[in-house]
Amino acid sequence: MKKTFHILIYFFALTLISCGDMDKNIEDNVNNMAKDTQAEMTADLINSKAAFADTYKKVLQVSTDSTINKKLTTLYLTINETSEYIDSLQNEISKLDNKDLNNNELIKKIFLTDGIGDKVFTKVKSSYNYVIDITLADTMKTRLINARDIYSTETKNQLFGLNSPGGVNAILYGIESELIKDGTKSLNAYKTN
Repeated sequence: MKKTFHILIYFFALTLISCGDMDKNIEDNVNNMAKDTQAEMTADLINSKAAFADTYKKVLQVSTDSTINKKLTTLYLTINETSEYIDSLQNEISKLDNKDLNNNELIKKIFLTDGIGDKVFTKVKSSYNYVIDITLADTMKTRLINARDIYSTETKNQLFGLNSPGGVNAILYGIESELIKDGTKSLNAYKTN
């Protein structure tokens, strides 16, 4: 809950920054909040990736079924590939200035016209297909199918249509973080089987 609140503050801060007509003290406070939230998101992502890798290694140590191990390895590699792709996008987008309104149009062009939004969604949906395939509990499968199906053209337009570079980075963080955490939850079921 606290993390969600900080992300909402981050979006609000980015909106204020993009307005441009702010008192210097307010702008400094908003910039500091944005940096703090960005640091929290980065730390959360690092921890999530470490937990995912650790869970994968532990599951491979207890699993004796070669077919399952192959599926788990494919899942692990696919999520890591998707994560690395999203990280590379975030690195490039973070170079853009949130105050430059032309960058909002550039974001639209990159993600909606040039097809990067489609590529992100395709990779995420593919990763979710592997997570769904290895998930043992039917209730979890249903939740994961719903999570995967969120990545539609309508959602793409909503997420990338009217956003600043910082807002898009926060969205990409959320997508990546949830995918990794869902992968970890699905792997956890194998530690006890």
